[in-house]
Order: sequence, then structure tokens, then C-alpha cells
Amino acid sequence: RLMDEDNDDPFSRTAQKKQSGFRFAARAGKDFTKDYNNIGDLNSLSWLVNASETSAAPTDEAIREKTANLEERIKEASEKSAAQEQALRLKHQKKAKEVALQQRKLALLIDQYRKVKAEHDVLQTNAVELTRVVEKLRKEANDDQRAINAEMQAANQALEEKAKALATARIRYKRDNKSLTAAIQAAKLRLEQQEQAAAAGAAQDPAAKELEEMVDKLTKLHAKVDAVKQHRLAIEEERKEMFNQVVEKKSDLRLQSKLKVVETSLADVDSKLSSLKSEQENVIKSFATKPEGKVLEQLNKRRNEIRNEMSALKERRMELTVKQRQVEL
Repeated sequence: RLMDEDNDDPFSRTAQKKQSGFRFAARAGKDFTKDYNNIGDLNSLSWLVNASETSAAPTDEAIREKTANLEERIKEASEKSAAQEQALRLKHQKKAKEVALQQRKLALLIDQYRKVKAEHDVLQTNAVELTRVVEKLRKEANDDQRAINAEMQAANQALEEKAKALATARIRYKRDNKSLTAAIQAAKLRLEQQEQAAAAGAAQDPAAKELEEMVDKLTKLHAKVDAVKQHRLAIEEERKEMFNQVVEKKSDLRLQSKLKVVETSLADVDSKLSSLKSEQENVIKSFATKPEGKVLEQLNKRRNEIRNEMSALKERRMELTVKQRQVEL
């Protein structure tokens, strides 16, 4: 009998097939399951305890109808649960895709940050190296300037000494010229006196001897004046030659300084162009990963900036090359 009751169980019977609707179509809108909700105590159901009291027991039709309604509710609950499960599964899959996308973006940003940090380190190293080179060039320029100043000071001192010697020679020449003029005047006076004495019949021999001595002195003084003039001319020529040498050396040193500055600027421009080319290659490689959003905008912006900087550096390099050729010529 227990086996028969189990086989007669409506849940056992109906669980094996799919329910497509209410079993009793005429009573589809009615819900008889509310009677089960009103049961507060099993002792109130005497027909379940005493088989003799079957007056209050529900009929088979009511039981089947309530069972069908319960099956429909179970079916609806199962379908609703399956729909909710499907919705939750789709939502979870969507969230998983979003998380994977965010992780990929984060990985790209981390790679970009590492590249930028490496480039920053390289630029920092280049800046330190350039600072060291600039300090070295500045020190060399200061040393060259000191050497030029020392040479100019020595040349000026030599020119001052030559000028002092020339001034002394001029003073000596003026003094000798005055003494020569006085001697000539005295000789003229004596000659006039001798002529007067000769005309008066005076003795000729002492005057002639004295006149000969005066002529010898005049000849020596003229020779000395010529020597002083030649010495002064030689000093003037030497001074001009030394001044021209100083000017040429100073001009050569200035040209060398300008050429060194131009070569340093060219080396700086070449190093910047090389670093920008490597950075441009890295940016082009970054486009191969097909970035999106802000990363793509940043890459495009940086690529345009690199192009503009390279164009400006190329123009600067052409100007420096032309300037270098002019300085070398």
C-alpha cells in the first residue's frame, strides 16, 4: 500500500513530464493553494489523523486542482529562477569582460609608464652629461680667455716699453737737434767773424783749423741724426708688425672659439635628434598594440610633438652647418 501511495503521489506523477499550462482550463484563474497557507496546526486536520472522520477531507478533484496549481507555481518559479540565473550569468560575464579590458588597459598604462620612466632616466643622464660638457667647455673658454688676456697684457707691456724707448729717442733727437742748431749758429757766427777778420787781414790759420773742427762736428751730428731717424723708423715698423700679430692672433682665437661653440651646438642637436628618433620608434611600436581612448590620444599628441621638434632641430642643424662653413672659410 505504501508503494501504491507513493506511486499515486501527484508530485511523483507529474515530475516526470513537462507541464504546459493549467490542468483544468475552466478554473485557470482560481488559486486553491490558499487553504494550505491557512493551516496553523496539524491537529485541526482531523481527517489526516482519524480515517473515520472524512467529512472535512478534500475531494480528489480539489486535491488534483491544488496540485496542478502548485506544479504551475513551481514551474513559474523554476523558469524565473533560470531566467535570473541566466541574467546573473550574463551580468557576471559582462563584468568579467570589463575587468579583463581594464586589466589590459592597466597593463598598457604600466608599460607606457615604464617606457616614459626609462626615457626620463635617459634624458636625465643626457642632461647631466651635457651639464658636465658645458662646464668643461666653460672652463676651457675661461682658460683660453685668461691666456689671451695674459698675451695681450704682455704685448701691451712690450708696446709700452717700445713707446717709452721711442719717446726717449724723440727727446734725445730734439735735444741733439737743438744742440746741432746752436752749433751751426755758432759756426756761422765764427765763420762770419773769420771772414771779417780775413777781410781785415787777420791770421787765417787758427780760424781755418777751428772751422775744420766745426765741420767735422757738424758731419758727425748729421750722421747721428740720421741714425736716430733710422732707429725711430725701425721701432715704428716693429710696433706695427707686433700690433698686426696681436690682432691676427686675437682674431684666430675668436674664430676658434666660435667654431668650438658651433661644433658643440651641432653635437647637441645630433644627440637630441637621435633621442627623438628612438622615441619615435617606441611610439610607433606602441601603436601596434592598438591602444584606445586616452592612451591613443596621448600617443598621437606625442607623435605630432616629436615631428615638430625634429623639424625645428633639422632647421637649426642646417643653420649651424652654414655658420660652420662660413667660420671655416
